[in-house]
Amino acid sequence: RFILHRAHKFTRTICLEFFGQVREAVPAIVEIKDYIDAHPLAVLAGLEHLDDRYLKAVGYATKSKRAARPKMVLLADVVGDDENAVAQAASEIVRLANLRSGEGFIAVSAETRKKFWLDRARTAAIAKHTNAFKLNEDVVVPVSRLPELIAGLESLSRDFGIPIVNFGHAGNGNIHVNLMYDSQDPKQEANARPCLKQVFDLVIRLGGTLSGEHGIGREKRDYIALAIDPPTLDLMRRIKAQFDPKGILNPDKIFPPVT
Repeated sequence: RFILHRAHKFTRTICLEFFGQVREAVPAIVEIKDYIDAHPLAVLAGLEHLDDRYLKAVGYATKSKRAARPKMVLLADVVGDDENAVAQAASEIVRLANLRSGEGFIAVSAETRKKFWLDRARTAAIAKHTNAFKLNEDVVVPVSRLPELIAGLESLSRDFGIPIVNFGHAGNGNIHVNLMYDSQDPKQEANARPCLKQVFDLVIRLGGTLSGEHGIGREKRDYIALAIDPPTLDLMRRIKAQFDPKGILNPDKIFPPVT
């Protein structure tokens, strides 16, 4: 069943910019979640992660007085019915960023909050900026394992020579991993799918799964056995056959071909 909740009275949008090493900044995601979990009068309504390649692609303009573009940005919405609790939570989140060589900026008005979120909405700029083919995956890992995921993706990007752009829903561990490669470059074309396989292997090792919201479809069907064991897959096939004996509903999706 679905439960509708009324909107909270107060909202703060926080933009956190990190200028140091990404591996030192990513743990702030876990720290923010832990703080909010311990303070129930403030609710984390959104927590999004934008990496440096994403920031470059969308032409992100820093809110800091520094000339350099940040290496990572977190956008968060904190809501609640106790104005002091919401304001205190926003200030604490900024303090957590400061401890990791970051800077925080708090927006209260609806107009300023909208401006803060504008760069997150510009995902189409990635492909346009890079002029590359995009393999877009929406993997999920436990929030506590996000630092390992981001570090692992950076390593895979270097190993395979494939630019990887990461952004998405850090608050629930759902990160959009975009492999951006030149399909006319023989080396990158050859490396793209093996790199994708290693991305999925990494996610499974971290206790995650292959999709958080986009589903399996055709793109991930050949990898589904990484996440689901053979007996369960067989049961799923038989349930599908029971309700779709002619195979006319979404044919060739989810399940890899039987060989």
